[in-house]
Amino acid sequence: MVSCTVIGLPIGSDAVYGFVFKDYLDAPIDLAGSEFIVRLAAKYPPLALEFGTVDDPAVLYVEQNATIQPVTGPAYIADRLVLALTPATTRQIPVGALTNWEIERRADGDQRNWGGGLFNGYGGMNPDV
Repeated sequence: MVSCTVIGLPIGSDAVYGFVFKDYLDAPIDLAGSEFIVRLAAKYPPLALEFGTVDDPAVLYVEQNATIQPVTGPAYIADRLVLALTPATTRQIPVGALTNWEIERRADGDQRNWGGGLFNGYGGMNPDV
């Protein structure tokens, strides 16, 4: 599990995030057959959102055999979990690092938290949403 990863989130904009999971040998994990749930929660203003690869495939989906280009190092092929948030959804995120997020994986009868942290909401002054 990743502990308290803080991710910047542009309020009122499209925001797309990709997550690659690796094993203890740093090899990408095959995500075939997995279901994922992403939860977002904030105390103020109150926020509780949940997206799943089964129920919300336009928002949360597994991209198989994606080309991953790290900031440093060579590109590689891996499955990637993609969270694609719309401006209407990101508008609900409060300014600052106040929104908790977590990723849960469900496979073979097992349910585990595979990551979590905070979204740091910024911007949001555009009135188009």
